[in-house]
Amino acid sequence: MGTKPRVVIVTPTSTHLWLNEAQGAVTAALADAIAHAGYAPVIITNSTVKQNVAGVRRYLATSSTEEILSIIHHEDPIGVICQASGNDGAALAGRLRAAGVNVLGSNADCVTTFDQSQAGAAVANESDSDWQVSLDFTAAIKPDSTHLAVDAISDGDTVAVLGVINSLERNADVAGTVLAVTPPRRGVAALTRRVTAITVNLAKMYGLIGFVHTEFVVNDHQITVRRVAPTVNATVPFLAKTTTVDYGYLAAHVYLGNKLADLGISSGQLAQADGVHVLLPVVRQGLPTPGTDRPEMVQTGVVMGSDNSLGKALIKAFAAAHQPLPDHGPVLLDLGTDKSQALAGRLRAQGFQVQPAGTRITRANVRLVITDNPSTDTRAQATARTIPIINSVCADAMLRVYEARAFSLEPLAPIS
Repeated sequence: MGTKPRVVIVTPTSTHLWLNEAQGAVTAALADAIAHAGYAPVIITNSTVKQNVAGVRRYLATSSTEEILSIIHHEDPIGVICQASGNDGAALAGRLRAAGVNVLGSNADCVTTFDQSQAGAAVANESDSDWQVSLDFTAAIKPDSTHLAVDAISDGDTVAVLGVINSLERNADVAGTVLAVTPPRRGVAALTRRVTAITVNLAKMYGLIGFVHTEFVVNDHQITVRRVAPTVNATVPFLAKTTTVDYGYLAAHVYLGNKLADLGISSGQLAQADGVHVLLPVVRQGLPTPGTDRPEMVQTGVVMGSDNSLGKALIKAFAAAHQPLPDHGPVLLDLGTDKSQALAGRLRAQGFQVQPAGTRITRANVRLVITDNPSTDTRAQATARTIPIINSVCADAMLRVYEARAFSLEPLAPIS
């Protein structure tokens, strides 16, 4: 490494391997950009999986603060980046700062110690005649809520937004663990510019440096800011593939004390790649839950599907997860009377056989489950047999693709 100034990056310590992999990808992007900027990146990790960055010194260590401090004192870096470690990194950053370490980027204290009444008043100023905006970190998510998440990079003055994610599942409150799409689907797309502007203003108000993650709950004409966190979320690598700008370069530029404006970046959403992009969590059966004989559902990763429509992107994402969406065969439909009736005819026209309610899920008699509120038992049966589960929104998008390519099975209209 010679005499180059060093920058330490502390990598994730989560027990969720898929989360470590997502945030580890960010670590690799940061290390590569820091090296290209003329610095010597040093990675501290507790994972034996090697990040794909050539010429980087790596330390294998526990999450012990004392052990990490001893490495930092030995390397004598100009600063330490903890944001790539998610919530654990935010806690570590506070301990390192207390020990006199120069931590690059903000940590959770910037939000938690801020005057929340002042923050609430500032957010309320975003309201207008169409939308009421509020701040409530404990807001409940109702069954009919719309959930949006935003990832950004801030230098305190300029905030570059990577993208806006729209959950496709109900009661979803953790971005990266639920089926989602960017840009937001029809009916929600109009909110993209608004939540982007709110995220920009929040990051400036809190004085955040580095990565920023915000989450919103939308009900009727009420937008509630549910989370503001100066951390790398698991959705960052996904959004990185939907923008045409190198996010690692931008983040490293900010951590090294430079301004985004010097790169010609202004506040707002970065240039986006064409198409629709779907994020799909991959869930498999794990070990039995303690005290029961039921295997636990475990998220093992995420996959991505991209195309020019939501339906095509969904089909690609499920294929990547080795759970291909069928275009015919038996389907279990559990949506309530009205929704089921609306979809049943379309499914039958495409060659699906709608199974009676209560049908036990096996590979022999069910190839697809459509439900908006899957029970624990339904999810367990389907996951065990790698049978895809989708909701009514996804079913409609899927059927639009099949209907567009199919011959009509309806009789021709009589000639008048």
